[in-house]
Amino acid sequence: MKRRTFLSGMALLPGTLMSAPVPAWAQSGKKTFKGTLVVAASLDPKNFNTNYDTFGGANYINFNIMSKLVKYDHVKNEIFPDLATSWEIAPDLKTYTFKLRPGVKWHDGKPFTSADVKWTIEDIVREGDRAATYKFVSDIERVETPDDLTAVLRLARPNGIIIQNFASYNGFNILPKHLYEGSSVRDNPANLKPVGTGPFRFVEYVVGSHVLLEPNPNYYGEGPYLERLAFQILPNLSTALMALEAGQVGYVTASPPFADAARLKSVKGIAIDSTPSTIVMWFGFNFDKPMWRDIRLRRAVSMAINRDELVGKLYLNLVKPAWGHFTSAVPWANDATARQPEFNLAEAERLLDEAGYKKGADGIRMTVQMIVFPTNIWGSVEQAQMVKQQLSAVGIRVDVKVVEFALRVEEINKRGFDFVHGGGTRGPDPSEMIDYYESKSSRNNMKYSNPKVDELFIAGRASVDQGERTKIYSEIQKILAADQPMVPMVEYSYLRPYRQEYRGFSWHPEAAGKASEHMYNLVRLA
Repeated sequence: MKRRTFLSGMALLPGTLMSAPVPAWAQSGKKTFKGTLVVAASLDPKNFNTNYDTFGGANYINFNIMSKLVKYDHVKNEIFPDLATSWEIAPDLKTYTFKLRPGVKWHDGKPFTSADVKWTIEDIVREGDRAATYKFVSDIERVETPDDLTAVLRLARPNGIIIQNFASYNGFNILPKHLYEGSSVRDNPANLKPVGTGPFRFVEYVVGSHVLLEPNPNYYGEGPYLERLAFQILPNLSTALMALEAGQVGYVTASPPFADAARLKSVKGIAIDSTPSTIVMWFGFNFDKPMWRDIRLRRAVSMAINRDELVGKLYLNLVKPAWGHFTSAVPWANDATARQPEFNLAEAERLLDEAGYKKGADGIRMTVQMIVFPTNIWGSVEQAQMVKQQLSAVGIRVDVKVVEFALRVEEINKRGFDFVHGGGTRGPDPSEMIDYYESKSSRNNMKYSNPKVDELFIAGRASVDQGERTKIYSEIQKILAADQPMVPMVEYSYLRPYRQEYRGFSWHPEAAGKASEHMYNLVRLA
């Protein structure tokens, strides 16, 4: 068995990263850099350019290398400036003028200008639906650059929430025009050796092993304070937690099993913080299969899911059952009346019979396939196994197929599945739901399509009036509750395990207005 070497938060142990010296400028006095943070990451990034395709492990690293126009503060639940220092919105919601931060340089020394903003946005628009972040820029006709520090967005239709969309967790990063223009964006070498303007600079990526970053001494924000930031790829959560206990890593991105939280908290030197999220975990139906276009069948499956049992057994009631298609974490946009059907085995069986799926002599009505992809959100595989157990009570046999996250697109494109398990953010703005339900969305794995829902999503982003938007998203949720394209199961909360010698993580109070999710520019040795 090959011995795995770890990177240590206290010092670098023998391994592939020993060759990376502390840069000379780290001791120059310009900024104070001290210590190494090793983050245990469960997913290989595969590719650092998430503007065009989604790579589950990349955002955890990207946020430290790349920058956006604006970012979202998860402590105050507010948007704060990043590359843009201010912005003006025209009354007709069709012109946005961004003033950009002066003196910013790319990590290769080239100046950042409005030309980078223009190229980034217009190239995503050019890619259209093929780009994962197209939904955030689909209303933009063109970008004007009257000077190096001004970018003017001209929209084809009113959009009152473009700032919120730009700050989204899955929003696009500003890319360096001088490295991407004229190239095939998906094949560009910078996708694996990223150049950004963020607090850390890329040093190396060894597939299946680690990503190493060093501090950017010219970063325009506060920090960074570390000599090195390293991401150790540890797909096995048990291995990652053992490394945390041994002091070989300082933070684990994946939530531990909720049943292990009490024991971990008792380990000297380890803290576990619990933070709410806008993440909903779910499984959806494959609408390419005619059988799943029958609403009776979809409602029967939903009625056979006991969310309270799932939340109690898997999460010790530390998360909430998901009763709607949005999230209760954003009360103004959540319609609590647009609920999933209650747990009711008798009614589920009646609907299955009515739909023509009678039990055979062995008690089985049908055999279906559920594909699931382990992620940093704990419980994906465990939820799938519980769904299998619960649906067996109504005669549905579920074959659970666990697939590496990096292969999810390939597996989904085969269209052989019946259920696909997923999880992801639904907020803070309700327009984030478009990822899962809009007909042309690249993340609509179910191929669910309702023209009325598509129209309402357009209407929802065409207003800045919260009362009006509440009504629009309430209508969307009511349609989704009636259509039942997926079965929401859990409103997730993070458990974040880390070594107590580190402070300044993105959920800590001192990060308010200075860091977004998974940014480590404020992390320092306590």
